[in-house]
Parts: sequence; C-alpha cells; structure tokens
Amino acid sequence: MSLARTIFAAALILACIANAAAQTQPAPLACDVGPLKKSYGGSEWGIYSCTDSRTVIFYSVAGSPAAPFYFMFFRDAQGLRLYGEGNGDKQATSRAAEELAKFSVEDVDALVEETRTIASAQGKAGAADRPGGAEQP
Repeated sequence: MSLARTIFAAALILACIANAAAQTQPAPLACDVGPLKKSYGGSEWGIYSCTDSRTVIFYSVAGSPAAPFYFMFFRDAQGLRLYGEGNGDKQATSRAAEELAKFSVEDVDALVEETRTIASAQGKAGAADRPGGAEQP
C-alpha cells in the first residue's frame, strides 16, 4: 500500500472513531418540565422532571422547614437512586427522605407524567415534550 493510501486509510479510521465518539455523548440534561407541587414528610416540594424522562428533581419551596434542600431521583446501573443535598431542617428533610425512599420506578414515572400534564396545561412544555427534545429558540 502506498504512503498516500495508508495516510488516507488512517484519516478515514480516525474520522469514523471521532464520529462514533460524538454520537455517544449524552444530550445535556434540562429539568424544566413542571412544576408539580406535593407534600412529602410534612414539607411542601416543587417537582420538575428532566429531558431524559427518567430523572425527577424535588426542591423545598420557600417557607418550608426543609428549605433550602433538594432531592433527585435518577437511574444508574444499580437502578433507581435518590440523592439529596441542602441546609434545611434535618428532621424535615429526613422525614421527606424516608417517604421518598419508598418510591418505585413506577412512582417516579408517574411523577414524570404528572409534570408533563402540568407543563402542557400551562403551555410551557419542557424540552422533553418537543420533537427531538430540542430547546425552543
């Protein structure tokens, strides 16, 4: 094989690898579908779902004893995971965490659907509800 063909073949292989790597990058996650308002552990929470239709964010509303605090349900190789962070009242956030820890994948999926219903009723569907998941200009 000539040097020119070898260089061309190497460039073609590198281009294919770069293209494959670019296609495997996950889309940015936006959590703007909602909000839904619910009470967990005796505190009020605002709930948004995310563009992956699998992740849900709970934020403590202003004036709540749990504020400032947020929880996030997400999925990974181990399944459904709950993460929380903030400086709200420890008892209030612990009560909410205990209640949320009982959620199943189906419970989280139901919240995603509820947030979509709220967003549609308000005329502000999130990126997950738009064709191709694209942000509006």
